[in-house]
Amino acid sequence: MSHPEQVALVRVAPSPPLRPLVQSLWCLDTRAGDWSDQAAFMHPDGGTSLILSYGAPLGLASTPGQGLIWVPAVPQSGQMLPAAGRYAFGVRFHPAGVRALWDCPVPEINDALLSARAAAPLRELHERMALLPDTRSRLAYLDQWLLKHLRPQRASPAVSGTVQALRAMKSLPEVLADVPLSRRALERRFLMEVGMSPKQFARVARVASARRLLKQPLPQRPSQAWLAQQLGYFDEAHFIRDFQRVVGLTPGRYARRQSS
Repeated sequence: MSHPEQVALVRVAPSPPLRPLVQSLWCLDTRAGDWSDQAAFMHPDGGTSLILSYGAPLGLASTPGQGLIWVPAVPQSGQMLPAAGRYAFGVRFHPAGVRALWDCPVPEINDALLSARAAAPLRELHERMALLPDTRSRLAYLDQWLLKHLRPQRASPAVSGTVQALRAMKSLPEVLADVPLSRRALERRFLMEVGMSPKQFARVARVASARRLLKQPLPQRPSQAWLAQQLGYFDEAHFIRDFQRVVGLTPGRYARRQSS
């Protein structure tokens, strides 16, 4: 999320055994203080999220207020208004990491399926965390719950290799040359385990790399032309179109927001 000073967001690393599957655990708490109408961006990286919400609605599309919320892998950035009264905890999974919790195809996971498959353990988790005294103890309990319930199931070698290669800025043709599957077979497996296509993930991965570099202060911040070349784009215009398609802002406007 950008503008962290406007969002009471605490993010912690999971226990070492969870790190191949889970990126982070987090808490968002806006129950005290004054909050502006400046939107906080939620940028895609191919991961998915499980959210336990206790306060006002989070401002995400089609999500309730209190309860369990599923956030799938998405190809575009979303926004969340940091209004007062929000109190939620989340688990951010690596691409395909959530399959250690539920082994069904990732595109089939939704709020209803999540409740039907794991209603009792998740309801107990939600209720027990509400009884704990503070944010630190709730995050610790969430970590321990994941250690108990995550199974050692990981992405198939073809999918995990493709994720690593695309994050290393390899092109899809290069990836396919190294994967012992046809393009169609890889696309089906990747969609089942990650929740988006390899092409969508490649775009998200390149834009994520660009975002990291655009956060650097001047004069270290690279130019758009340099980024386009380093990230394997045909030209600068193609890079700008892809960036805007994912983030909703041009690279230049995004960089200016980071400086403000």
